[in-house]
Amino acid sequence: SLSIVGMLATGAFAASADGTYAAKGAGPQNCDQFVKERDARSNNYFRFLGWIEGYISYYNKATPDTTDVLSWQTSELADFLLSNFCKANPTERFSSAVDIMLNALYPSRLREPSEVIDIPGGNPPIQIYKEVMMRIQQTLLDRGFYKGGVDGAYGPGTAAAIKQFQGTVQLEQTGLPDQITLLRLFQQK
Repeated sequence: SLSIVGMLATGAFAASADGTYAAKGAGPQNCDQFVKERDARSNNYFRFLGWIEGYISYYNKATPDTTDVLSWQTSELADFLLSNFCKANPTERFSSAVDIMLNALYPSRLREPSEVIDIPGGNPPIQIYKEVMMRIQQTLLDRGFYKGGVDGAYGPGTAAAIKQFQGTVQLEQTGLPDQITLLRLFQQK
């Protein structure tokens, strides 16, 4: 399966949306405008961010069997991934770039509501769905880093397994399920 990072970093995909709906606000602009505004951290950049979050919220509401398409990804990571895609595809319509990202994220979406758990030690604090923590534990178990049960609880065994995984991929060994760690963990499945 193609990784999210690979798809967005290389720009290997054509637009999946047929472009027949009327996108409003930042949606109809091209990717190069998003990158320009992002680099400048302009007021228009924040319009793009608001558009992304609104679009994702509606996507979550309108897509069957979907509670959250960003099951573990933060809005900041989505922004980063979109920026990489848009740099590689400057003439792509921004709304199409968001569609491409959401299509790539769809298989890992959260299908049903899940309890949110707090992970101590993060700055800012990390909150993650219990279902996602179970996915983390299962992936670590499958790859030989974790020996405990897949219960969705963040305890010493899960922290030690994450820390061991982080060491194998040359990340800071915090034992925390931060965005970069999860990106690397789920990308290498």
